[in-house]
Amino acid sequence: MRPPEEGKNTATVPLSAGERASILFRSFLIQSVWNTRGMQNVGFCFALLPLLRRFGGDRDAVKGFLERHLTFFNTNPSLSTYALSAAASAEASLDPE
Repeated sequence: MRPPEEGKNTATVPLSAGERASILFRSFLIQSVWNTRGMQNVGFCFALLPLLRRFGGDRDAVKGFLERHLTFFNTNPSLSTYALSAAASAEASLDPE
């Protein structure tokens, strides 16, 4: 993450209980799609899709979200929830970069 810019609001918007539950249940499907280029990246991105509602209809923000989370991702499925929670926490902040 970049250091906060002068005068920029760095507060995070907490995840709602519904968002957390949806991410949890989707995390069980993280191994449903494998590919040689990104390994489990599609399942990882699928688990985080409930966070897309936060962007409203901003196409550039959605494109950035998908580019960030469709990169290479591979882990033991039982440890994937740690990576998902870190990514969701970063996305919940106002500046996820």
